[in-house]
Amino acid sequence: MDLINNELIFVLTILAIIAGLLLLLLIILTVKSGKKNNTLLFLFFVLTIYLFGYAVELQGYPINITLKIIAIEYIGIALAPSLLLLVILDYWGISTEKIKVYQALLFIIPFITILIAFSDRIIPWLYSSAWMANSSGINGFAMIPGIWWYIYCTWNAAMLLICSLILLHVILTKSRLYRNQAILMLIGVSAPLVSIYLNSIVRQTIPIDLTPYAIMITGLSVYPAITRFNLFNIVPIAYASVFKKLGSGLIVLDNLGRIRELNPAFEEIFNVKGSEIIGSDAGTSIPYGNFLVDLSKGNNIKREELKISTSERPEYYFVDVIPFDEDKSTSSGSVIMVTRITDQKEREKQLIEYADIIESRRVDLNIAYDEKNTAYDLLKLNQQALSDSERSLRRAEALAHLGIYEWDVNSGKVSASDEFKRIIGIRNADPLPGYFDFINYILPSEREHVSALIKKNLDTCKSFTTDFSIIRPDETVRKIRSMNESEFDENGLLTHTTLIIQDITEEEKMLDEISEVHNENRILISEIHHRVKNNLQVISSLLSMQSRTIDDPVTLSLFKEAQARIKSIALVHEQIYNSSNFNKIKYRDYILKMTAYLFSLYNVSHDKIRCLNNVEPIEISVEIAVPLSLIITELITNSIKYAFDDNKTGEIEIIMILDHKKNMYILDYSDDGSGFPDDSDPNTGKGFGSTLIIGLTKQISGNIDVNSNHKGVHYHIEFPVV
Repeated sequence: MDLINNELIFVLTILAIIAGLLLLLLIILTVKSGKKNNTLLFLFFVLTIYLFGYAVELQGYPINITLKIIAIEYIGIALAPSLLLLVILDYWGISTEKIKVYQALLFIIPFITILIAFSDRIIPWLYSSAWMANSSGINGFAMIPGIWWYIYCTWNAAMLLICSLILLHVILTKSRLYRNQAILMLIGVSAPLVSIYLNSIVRQTIPIDLTPYAIMITGLSVYPAITRFNLFNIVPIAYASVFKKLGSGLIVLDNLGRIRELNPAFEEIFNVKGSEIIGSDAGTSIPYGNFLVDLSKGNNIKREELKISTSERPEYYFVDVIPFDEDKSTSSGSVIMVTRITDQKEREKQLIEYADIIESRRVDLNIAYDEKNTAYDLLKLNQQALSDSERSLRRAEALAHLGIYEWDVNSGKVSASDEFKRIIGIRNADPLPGYFDFINYILPSEREHVSALIKKNLDTCKSFTTDFSIIRPDETVRKIRSMNESEFDENGLLTHTTLIIQDITEEEKMLDEISEVHNENRILISEIHHRVKNNLQVISSLLSMQSRTIDDPVTLSLFKEAQARIKSIALVHEQIYNSSNFNKIKYRDYILKMTAYLFSLYNVSHDKIRCLNNVEPIEISVEIAVPLSLIITELITNSIKYAFDDNKTGEIEIIMILDHKKNMYILDYSDDGSGFPDDSDPNTGKGFGSTLIIGLTKQISGNIDVNSNHKGVHYHIEFPVV
């Protein structure tokens, strides 16, 4: 019986450890995948604590030790349901601000449970009694539930039930992509909910907890929801702020050319259904897909023209590509906007045709004058040519939305084209306004500006061009571009004026729409950098928290080095987020902040080590900023750790310039410490630090030269401007 008992305990322990390792793997893969959600990662973390704690509990320690192990387990199992509800509420679409209002209430019972578990009152509150028993041939922790155990289990069941109901609602109301996510998450939520019920039955006779094995099922179902079905991806933000509002077609591709989202306008243009092709390869799933995938490669904003042939006529589009990340992780990709320009293309073509017609008529008139025709034939030809020219001119005016108004000052006669009347909103039969009466059509807020231009025109005899808005008789407002050409006699008096106006209302609306989309894209890219910085900061904070429990100096040093490297990358994204230029960062400011952080991390006083920052006010491209920052972080860390003895003071100097003749950046780093040991060669890269520095220098296509003696080290690095 003992042999069977030991084998069963061994199997249960291995399963609990596998479940814990699975949760650790979920944390790593979720971070690497780029679908980062801090609450979800913390949920995985506390569940990992619970699973490993349960594996230790199964080893059958005395009851007093087992209760302490169980107290640690309660950190995970008490917080998990409330954390899971926050994740599901976020997924459902409840805003972060609304969740914060009720967030504290969700953790009152979990925190009380943890306090009881760590207090001397765990018995009788959580367990009215507890002992190490041998029941049904299995040694393990046995107990009789206390009153708080029932409260705590009821609370957990309520949290999981609410999560299940929300996910059922999503399954019944959302599209296929969200249903797939929700089904997998519902499986993950249902498993621990079922385990609560089974535990209430099984643990009456067998001293084992089924919850760890339910959590294993949860992990196996949540991971594909994150990686395959884009749970917590950036797309929902873009979808809410841009996708449904824009008339242009939008599609989001990841860096592998797979479709992550597309809007209704894109579906209409390319005659596809998003629910059928999301997650598939764009090159094979949509017409002209290979063209879009090739265009999305690289980190530059691009614009190309696309012609799509249809059964009725060819359609023309502008294709704009906006990358939303510069690294090669799975969170990178491109937003592609497809804007129809067929009408503009046809208008340009017709304008060219009409210009050719007018030129042809002019040539015909010249030929007619030169030929020896009778006066009757000549007059007839002139009349026909004039009629054709006027007709062509009217068509050209209407197409270009150009109206002409003329005023002969001496005769007082005014005339206007049909297009001029249409623009200002008067009928052909209505009397034309006088030149100075036209000011009454202008918006009151703009009249003073236009009046000043007219006065300046009369005083200086110079023409002018300006934009303003008019109110037509039907009270509609139109945006106008006005060009004034005036003629003056030798005395400077006005004799004739021509006013050409163009209706630019639609063009202004299009420019405003493009500007709005551009601003929204900048906000989206900025938010991405902000989230990357925040997620890296969370990782750094977790390392810092973990390092407080480490006594081994070597391990503690490795944790600090990892923190420094993560901080160097996070600070790059912080600089980008706080900058108006997403392509470059101000590197002098970066080095000042990174140096201060490293001195604080290693608790180094500026009185002991003085750091001279002689970096020119240069800007570094984002492409090389990360590897360069890791190089400088490694150099400063090495100096702080190894260059100076405990009682020795010293100096670090960082010089960085841009050599315009060579088009190269030059970095000189030095300290006056003890230098490298006599038997080592830093240029060979045998140590990890030297290997990292040399490898990163090659990554930015640079050259490195290292000199070392008993008076310190000197690194000279040159790398090209990108």
